[in-house]
Amino acid sequence: MFKSKLITEYDEERAFAEQREDARAEGFAEGFAKGFAKGFAESGLLMLFGLVKDGLLTLSQAAEEAHMTEAEFKLQMEQSDQLILNNTSDR
Repeated sequence: MFKSKLITEYDEERAFAEQREDARAEGFAEGFAKGFAKGFAESGLLMLFGLVKDGLLTLSQAAEEAHMTEAEFKLQMEQSDQLILNNTSDR
């Protein structure tokens, strides 16, 4: 007599490895999308900061474009300047 075998055997280790890889890929894709969106938004703010500093936009106009109050926009601009100064002084 012979023992019957399943046509496909379940390989638990392989199944877990595939699930981990799927989860890793999904997490990477979500992280990339969020990071890209954040970077894109920050680059837009940096452009607005530059336009205000160059006198091409008023603080009020830039704040409106950024969907912020003037106080919020000014604070963000000051924090950005401070961050840039800190990064350049570290070199």
